[in-house]
Amino acid sequence: MTLEEALVIVDAVLDQESLSNVQELVFRQAWEGKTYLEIAENSGYNPRYLGDAGFKLWQLLSQALGQKVTKNNFRSVLRQYFQGGAHGTSPALLAPPTSSQQNEVIQELKAFPPENFKEANHHYQDWGDALDVSVFHGRAKELITLEQWVIQDHCRLIAVLGLGGIGKTALVAKLAERVQGHFEYVFWRSLRNAPPVEEVLTELLGFLSNGATNEFKTIDGGVLQLLGYLRTQRCLLILDNIESILQSGVSTGHYQKGYEGYGQLLRCVGETSHQSCLLLTSREKPSEFAVKEGKTLPIRSLQLAGLQETEAWKLLEVKDSFFQSETGWRKLIDYYAGNPLALKVIATAIQDLFEGDVLKFLEYFKQGSLVFNSIRGLLDQQFNRLSNLEKQIMYCLAVNRQPTSPIALEADTLPSISKVKLLEALKSLLRRSLVEKSSAGFTQQPVVMEYTTEKLTEQVCQEIATEQVSLLNSQALLKAEAADYIRDAQARLIIKPTIACLHNRLGSKKHVEHQLTQTLSSLGTQLLQPGYACSNILSLLHHLRSDLSEGY
Repeated sequence: MTLEEALVIVDAVLDQESLSNVQELVFRQAWEGKTYLEIAENSGYNPRYLGDAGFKLWQLLSQALGQKVTKNNFRSVLRQYFQGGAHGTSPALLAPPTSSQQNEVIQELKAFPPENFKEANHHYQDWGDALDVSVFHGRAKELITLEQWVIQDHCRLIAVLGLGGIGKTALVAKLAERVQGHFEYVFWRSLRNAPPVEEVLTELLGFLSNGATNEFKTIDGGVLQLLGYLRTQRCLLILDNIESILQSGVSTGHYQKGYEGYGQLLRCVGETSHQSCLLLTSREKPSEFAVKEGKTLPIRSLQLAGLQETEAWKLLEVKDSFFQSETGWRKLIDYYAGNPLALKVIATAIQDLFEGDVLKFLEYFKQGSLVFNSIRGLLDQQFNRLSNLEKQIMYCLAVNRQPTSPIALEADTLPSISKVKLLEALKSLLRRSLVEKSSAGFTQQPVVMEYTTEKLTEQVCQEIATEQVSLLNSQALLKAEAADYIRDAQARLIIKPTIACLHNRLGSKKHVEHQLTQTLSSLGTQLLQPGYACSNILSLLHHLRSDLSEGY
């Protein structure tokens, strides 16, 4: 099927609604495999503007075709439509169509809708910041198992568990993409930043009721309303990164204070009869699964191991790595237990640091000249090779803790830089496998975000202790305009660890307070560019004094 034939199909399925000039531009260049950034470079449009136009285009096609259409799958969807509706029945599609032929094809396509396509008003989808899984390798056995649990066994509550970087989110995103046609509603949310359960319930109820007001005074009331929808409608709900709301430093599966409502939600969804499914991803198993799950029960969990060797090979081939030694690569695959993130970072590190020479890498590894004995060692090597701008973007994404658009990154970057340099830096980070891109913007895998957050707090601690301010001035540690739960996460994961680092270094919190005050005073004598240094020091002092007043 040619591009022109695809445009005829689009005209047909959209009926009276035609594409705007920008949407047609996106369609044509996306057909050729170009990214929004490449389209922006070719056309002069703002990438965010093109992304918005593309999002509306895929939404239009999703509604018209009755299934999820994205920039990555629209060619295969239209090809399926072509084959199911008109292929083999009309010579009009075998050559560039004339105006009269277009009319004939349009009428024919309307007369022969594919059998598997459902009416658009039977499908409602909110994919949040779900990963793009158009390129996906392996996990065939796991996908078959999960599909059976979801479709045939009608499991109500499923958890996909595993280490950071093992591929839980990608697997569940691929599963959801494959089974979406069996559900009237698909809803995806990440709990990476620990949103309150009330906020998630409000969004979920609003989505399932098609925007109707659903007020509830208690979590019980909200869960009861949700169960009503799950009984009358077939819904697929996905909550990603459940570990973000679980306690650390204690036995696994217990919720942080104030997040016990999630346990109530999981218990009710798992134990109450309905026709829907709630999927979770987590590094730890929530306590609700310990007693209630079973092979023949509607509550089940799948522990995800690393990729098999053949699957890992496919992943590494995508990275364009060099394969002088299959034995060497097998050692690396085995050493990192097939962890997809570790393998991608390794492949890039070998390309960048050893010119693709696997044997040379292994020789250094054997002698201990480079300590690649953990994912942190790999990330250290990659992070140290970043430009200052790339590091700044990494810190900014770690602070924001959610997908961020290039426009927002540009606004956060001090001193200001050109759009071209920002886009070049983002391309470089994508190539290094250190950031990911979704329709919502750029972000980091959880393990990368944790690593970058640690680097940020260590660097800020060093600058305050030595009164040599740089990163402290260019990066806000606490975003005043962020949602409450994001600010709570920033305080918990950045502000407090920075104070703890200073405490370990200076000996007491009184000494930390003195050093912060001294640094704040010295800022007045330094010729700094406009930035965040003073507000960051004040935020640290505020939280430190709150701890002191509470007797910590």
